[in-house]
Amino acid sequence: MDIVGYSKLVTDQQRELLNELNKIVRETPQFKQAEAVGKLIRRAGNVAASRATYQRAVQEFTQELSTVSEDSGPAAALHSWLGIAYAGLGKAAAAVSEGQKGMAQQPTSEDPFEGPGREEQMAQIYALLGNADEAMPILKRLLHTSSFTGITPELMRIDPIRNDPRFKELVAEKTP
Repeated sequence: MDIVGYSKLVTDQQRELLNELNKIVRETPQFKQAEAVGKLIRRAGNVAASRATYQRAVQEFTQELSTVSEDSGPAAALHSWLGIAYAGLGKAAAAVSEGQKGMAQQPTSEDPFEGPGREEQMAQIYALLGNADEAMPILKRLLHTSSFTGITPELMRIDPIRNDPRFKELVAEKTP
């Protein structure tokens, strides 16, 4: 095998490893649970408990960020999750900044596997902030993009922007 072939093999193996690590980080129960519990409590109207959950998530994601390489897939995922937690706290500037960091580190154009996940999280950030103008173009693009996240109109119905007429139109457009 020549040096070019070997280099490609090593690069592919590194990419597979990063994808696997990112998947592991994304699937950790703590990360999923913190986000899910925060959303549920918020929906139930317990703003104080929701705030505490999102604050705890911010602390955990920030701490976890200090343990991973800043330019890694896991860091991109953590920035996106941190953005969601900040959005849950209503800290729009911090939320958008973190979400954009995640998307910049794993753009769909360079990482068609993880990139759409970062975009989906950015749409969630905008939705949590009630910013349908920013969320809608992302959601529309995601509905027409292959992705392991499998975003569908049915999954989108839980977003806080579900009453926006453009959102309803998008759901109706993709519903069989």
